Amino acid sequence: FGWVLLQKGQVGHAVDEIQKALAIDPNLALAHYNLGNALVQKGQISDAIAQFQEALHLNPNLPNAQDHLIKAQAMIRQQMNPK
Repeated sequence: FGWVLLQKGQVGHAVDEIQKALAIDPNLALAHYNLGNALVQKGQISDAIAQFQEALHLNPNLPNAQDHLIKAQAMIRQQMNPK
């Protein structure tokens, strides 16, 4: 449900629903990945990185998770070293 809300642009509600799912089962790699994507949209890049890392810890082969982690890490580096 959180993923659907995220696709509809309801990022705040998506975060809430994904966090509820993770409270029930913290081992849902896809939920961590989706939460990471939602947090990126909210501008919470450091928190998103932690979620992508947890998703990859739970499922190292999760499609796109590594790419999104790399992009989020690049965003942090850019924030720290603006040109």
